Amino acid sequence: KMSDRLLARLLSELQLDHHRSLLEEEELTFSLLASMRADLLVDSLAELGFTPAEALRLQEGLARPPHSAAPSPPDPPPSPITLDPPP
Repeated sequence: KMSDRLLARLLSELQLDHHRSLLEEEELTFSLLASMRADLLVDSLAELGFTPAEALRLQEGLARPPHSAAPSPPDPPPSPITLDPPP
């Protein structure tokens, strides 16, 4: 599966390869992990034996778009949406 190859590559880039079989066992794919809220992701990884630093590294890695040559600038904070009251 494509997402698992992405995850495998990310884990090896981050030197977290030793956690790979565990993530596979739990059927945690790249897309699943990437879609989790940051705090839930870190908690889940901690339960699997990741140190806080490792969990943070993986979380940051998941947030990066794959194959990005240059880091993309962060998005500006979303402006609050103001809805005009109907006339």
